[in-house]
Amino acid sequence: MQIYLVWAVVLASSCSVAFQAGNSQDSVGHQAGAPITFKANNTSPLRAIVQIARDNRLPMGIILGSAPVLCKERPTTEINAPDAKTALEQAVTDTGYKVSTEDGVFVVIAPDIGGHESSLLHFRFDRFAGTNVTIGEAGAHLSGYIKTVAEGDSGFATDWLVGASAETFTLRLESATTQEIANRIALLGQKGLWVFRPTEEHPKNGRREDPIVAFGYRDDAAALDRFDCRRFLEGPQ
Repeated sequence: MQIYLVWAVVLASSCSVAFQAGNSQDSVGHQAGAPITFKANNTSPLRAIVQIARDNRLPMGIILGSAPVLCKERPTTEINAPDAKTALEQAVTDTGYKVSTEDGVFVVIAPDIGGHESSLLHFRFDRFAGTNVTIGEAGAHLSGYIKTVAEGDSGFATDWLVGASAETFTLRLESATTQEIANRIALLGQKGLWVFRPTEEHPKNGRREDPIVAFGYRDDAAALDRFDCRRFLEGPQ
């Protein structure tokens, strides 16, 4: 398979990005109102949420709290639900997390969102634009926007591998918050999910970690399987 390397730098004074990739725009409907069953041993609530969302093409957002309660494995997880929202609510039973629907996206919300995280999620960008961008790539650039425009870093760089047959899109949003942009990304094409985590407002080492990542169900299945909840929360050791 042919692979292209995409690289971009954005300065804090800018609020638009040029993306490079192929183009395609298929759409797959999700069965949010259909019954859902799920059963697994030794899996975490997060893995159950991801599996349910991916199997049913549910546009999804996950806002993690500082405590890694969604990362803890359970001996047995069994879900029998009449619809997607109920299935997700069963997946987060006894975690304190809540499930809401926003802009057509299911969002799992931590009980301990801090003021810094809340301000980033509600930060409003004048403009967010992308041409021929994948879901994962769009998430990486949204993370860069947050670090530069919202948090004041001088710039950011990303490396992103894009397959020749990758599903890509064009985005044009004005006066949109971080969460509104992330939700729009999750609704693209064959759908996907985004995950937001707490980050330090003033990191001691001067290195600001990515606050958000996104995965497309079509093109990022392998990366989604490798996603490590605890490592994402704790950062590089």
